[in-house]
Amino acid sequence: MPGIKRRRAEEIDLEENAIKPSKGRKLVAAIIEEAVIEDEEVGQNGTDATVSGDDGALENDEGEVDGTTGVSSSSDTLVDSSDETPEARNSQLPDTQTAMTDRLSQSLAKKLKSFRRRSLHSQSQGELESISFDESDESPAETGVILRLELHNFMCHEAFSLDFGEQTNFIIGRNGSGKSAILTGLSIAMGAKASDTDRGNSLKGLIMHGKNYARVKLTFKNEGDLAYMPELYGKRISVERVIPLTGSSSFSIRNESGQVISKKKKTLDEILRYYRINIANPMTILTQTEAKTFLARSSDREKYDYFMQGTRLQEAYENVESVRKNVTDTLATLSGIREMRRQRKEKFEKAKKVRLAFRNTKEFEKRLRMLSAKRLWIDVTDEEDKMQRAKELREKWKKEVNRLNDQVADFQGDIALKRKQTEKAKTVLHDEVFAERERSNEQKEKSKEQLNLLQTRFRSLDRNLKNVNQEISDDRESIKRLDDQILREKARLAHSTGEAFDRLRNLKQQQEIKLAETERLRMDASAKIVEIEEEMKDKVSGMEGEIRGLRADYTKLDREKQRLGQSGDRQERMVGQQLNGLIMDVRRHKSDFRGRVIGPIGLNIELKQRYQKWGWVLETIMQRILNTFLVENFSDSQALKQRVKSFRTNNEISVRKPEVFDFSNSVPQNDELKVMDVLSIEDKNIECLLVDANRIHTTLLIESRRTAESVLLQDTRNLISSVICFVPGGALRISKRNGTLQTDPILPQRRRNANWLPLRIVGDSSDPLARLNRDMEDITERLAELNKEKHAAEQRYRGELIEAQREAKRSQQRTREIRAAISKASAKMEDMDGGTAKLDALEEERNKLNDHVIINIQQEEELREDSQRALKKLTVQKEEFEKIVKDNKVLEQREDSIKKTLENLMLEIDEFQDNITTNKKSIEKTNSDISKLDAFLDKEAPEIERLIEQADSRCSRALASLQPGDTKESVENRIQQVKDSLKRIEEEVQISREQADKNFTEAKAALDYVTASYNTSDKLYSDLEKAMETRVENLSSTLGHMIIDVGSAFESAMRIRNFEGKISFDLRNRRLALRVSTKKTEKLRNVESLSGGEKSYAQIAFLLAIWMPMTSTVRGLDEFDVFMDQVNRRLTLKLILQKVRQKPKTQTIFITPLAIGKIPGMDHRSVNIQEITPPERGNSNVH
Repeated sequence: MPGIKRRRAEEIDLEENAIKPSKGRKLVAAIIEEAVIEDEEVGQNGTDATVSGDDGALENDEGEVDGTTGVSSSSDTLVDSSDETPEARNSQLPDTQTAMTDRLSQSLAKKLKSFRRRSLHSQSQGELESISFDESDESPAETGVILRLELHNFMCHEAFSLDFGEQTNFIIGRNGSGKSAILTGLSIAMGAKASDTDRGNSLKGLIMHGKNYARVKLTFKNEGDLAYMPELYGKRISVERVIPLTGSSSFSIRNESGQVISKKKKTLDEILRYYRINIANPMTILTQTEAKTFLARSSDREKYDYFMQGTRLQEAYENVESVRKNVTDTLATLSGIREMRRQRKEKFEKAKKVRLAFRNTKEFEKRLRMLSAKRLWIDVTDEEDKMQRAKELREKWKKEVNRLNDQVADFQGDIALKRKQTEKAKTVLHDEVFAERERSNEQKEKSKEQLNLLQTRFRSLDRNLKNVNQEISDDRESIKRLDDQILREKARLAHSTGEAFDRLRNLKQQQEIKLAETERLRMDASAKIVEIEEEMKDKVSGMEGEIRGLRADYTKLDREKQRLGQSGDRQERMVGQQLNGLIMDVRRHKSDFRGRVIGPIGLNIELKQRYQKWGWVLETIMQRILNTFLVENFSDSQALKQRVKSFRTNNEISVRKPEVFDFSNSVPQNDELKVMDVLSIEDKNIECLLVDANRIHTTLLIESRRTAESVLLQDTRNLISSVICFVPGGALRISKRNGTLQTDPILPQRRRNANWLPLRIVGDSSDPLARLNRDMEDITERLAELNKEKHAAEQRYRGELIEAQREAKRSQQRTREIRAAISKASAKMEDMDGGTAKLDALEEERNKLNDHVIINIQQEEELREDSQRALKKLTVQKEEFEKIVKDNKVLEQREDSIKKTLENLMLEIDEFQDNITTNKKSIEKTNSDISKLDAFLDKEAPEIERLIEQADSRCSRALASLQPGDTKESVENRIQQVKDSLKRIEEEVQISREQADKNFTEAKAALDYVTASYNTSDKLYSDLEKAMETRVENLSSTLGHMIIDVGSAFESAMRIRNFEGKISFDLRNRRLALRVSTKKTEKLRNVESLSGGEKSYAQIAFLLAIWMPMTSTVRGLDEFDVFMDQVNRRLTLKLILQKVRQKPKTQTIFITPLAIGKIPGMDHRSVNIQEITPPERGNSNVH
């Protein structure tokens, strides 16, 4: 199709150019001539025809020149073209580097203007398109990622190793920890020189002091379909570089098994080139010095160099400059040859004139008569050629019209096929994928709850097991102490006094009473703790269940919103795909029904905007009637039931003749709001239906329950059928029967089925997504309220629990104190009582402790078995949960795939529609041109007959001997030459005829040779010129795209901080300036005027913007945050995480001396944070 459009555009241009000189036959002839000339130029590729005879030479009747052979017109053509020089053709050619830079700047300016205009147009069009749900693959690259670095005797590290994350790495270490050696080691291992790392001019300077060699080793990941020579290297490629103190460094490249595959740096360069790692690019790895220079001290000229080198545009610029020099050198050579050709041509022309002077007068007169006749026949031939070309062009355009019509039919067939595929994909998405996703989410939530219960059970068993073991240990210690007391008791002799013994006994009895009361208080406190924990668990679990339900509803509404956003049908957005299909089917087959079919009724009812708070209540109680279709007879009812069943919409069908009646006498005469007051119903027939079916004229809406009951009780005429009021958690319908009030609850329908038809708000018809947005906002507000209530409940229960635990501890402490007092009194009484009572008590106590130890040991074994069983169940449940999560991810991918397919199908349909429109315009234009050709042919035939009659009166066509190169102008020139020669023939010639022929032959040979040389050089010059033009065009286009992309990325990063930012690019002066405004009211200013932190943030944003178009798999940056305060550093880290995550197939390494705080996104699986300690603390210094 682009070829067709371009060809028609060229024909249109030819026509417009031909219209200007004249009208009528000449106008159409100009169109034909221009079009045919264009076809001949394309077919012959500029090849000149060969013409017999010389310009101005006389031929005899047999077409031979007097005594000599004819001269090839190619020589004449070459001579005639000498006036057209490369300088004349290319006056704008840049002959210096400055001129070439200016040329490139002008081309770049045009490109940028065009790109920005297309970008704005794309953005405005993008706002009208549906939301894109494409989510890019966040998995890391399978090949080219650095997995491990090992340093031995390298800089400050004697033995150091570090495992990298496959995407984003933050390496932390304070000054002196050797963190900067990591990027240096990476560069050296990949073949960099010491001077490239800012660590001196010799690799030997990197060897650790006192060591004889240094060794660095890198391990690359080499997996997946894009692996580098997997059959040779396997899944890992190791690169090792050894730097000896004496001699040169060496490389060893090993495969996965450790076998050395190569020791050549060329092999390493090939691997890095394949992995797209350009270690020579200064923006690939910025060392400590380079990073500080870039962030703090880089000038506009240095920023320009960073940009050009980082994007590799500098290489392209140097290539263009090299071609320019070649073009300039070739042009100088061509000028010399051209001057030589001019001299040879003058000599040839002189020889030719002398040769022509030998023609006799008779021959000149005969030739003059023949040339005059030939001029007439040329006019005939020209007109015949125009007529033939017109016929051929007419047939060509007719074939083109037929071909375009065939294409239109093909495109229409493709559109029908794509629409069928679209409907099928939508059906699969809504009927299968969404349902499976909802079931999978429910299974996931249930599995997660069961997993939490098992984890709680396992932790409880583990705590009990530890407590039992502690009791066993405590009891054994007590037994040991009792054994010591028994030994002392056996050796003791005691006596007692009666009075002291009685006092101690009374004291002991009082303490035992206190002990019983304290034990009761302790038990009550323990029971209260359990009660609070259970109550808190039930309360929080209930709220969490409701939160999960609301989130599921929000997800469901969001999917519905996405589906509606993709649908181009406004009605389908409002009622859903299936119900819309039923409605459209009923409309298409309207003739199948005997009467009028209305429905669903909900499409004819709207809620007034100021009464939106009653929306969910009326939608709930009227849902059945909203989904109902209204027909006038039972035969239509049966026909409609079949269609409802086919479309699976489950709509009810009501048979009712159209009826409109006056119900004003039955309306309650009060000022209270009625259902009919809040609804907007244009169809009186439907209004009367709702009066009969739903009593909308006698159902009142009163917010207060007390007021509602009062109004209902005061209704002595019983005109009010019911009153609806709000209550906490929902609403109530209150009715009166036999003087007694009865209530029916109305609860919000949180989980709605697929056929739920919402009650529209006035104005929703112009914005079908408005209702969904309101429902989603309500859910968001309810979620916020529930989370707030949950937090408050948890806080309240925790406070009560802490107080109960404190009370339990106080009771326990009092119990211990009372027990100690009782024990002390008992000990004194035993001392006074003497005998073996105390000894017996001690031995009895020891026996009890022994028994308790045995019981605890048995309990410990049972708990251990229970714990093992609980752990097994926990493991099984965890595996089940992980499987469900994996299945859920598969469903998400399937949903994304179907959405992407739908998007592609819609784009293809739009493209086909555009092609049909373009073809129809081309058909219309071509038919107009054919009509013009028909008119031309009708006028041309009589004119040709007249010209033939006139020419034939002079001589026949055969005698005129027309040649392919003969033109009217050339014949006129030859006639004039013959006349001039007749005058010169009388002059005396100074040389012989033989010498004239010899001079002519030699001059012609010399001219042909220099002309061939000139043509060869001219072709070389043209090829170089075209190559340079192409490269300048490509370079300006690429540079324009780079500037737009980098500028957009930089501006986007600035907007994260509510800053305004812009990149000013000056190719002519080799300057790149960053201009930033920290407030919207301020003008943009140079980044150098910002604070240190803001300036570093802007420089980091610029670096990340350059990184976006770079193709390097690995990137590194050292000490990017040394000039930042905490606020700017935190914002910069957020920016870094956002930007590097946009290129998940790239590995990025950041070095910083400062700790990484709790930054959102740092806990993402793609982020790897490691801290290194100074080498003197040990070589295993990575955390």
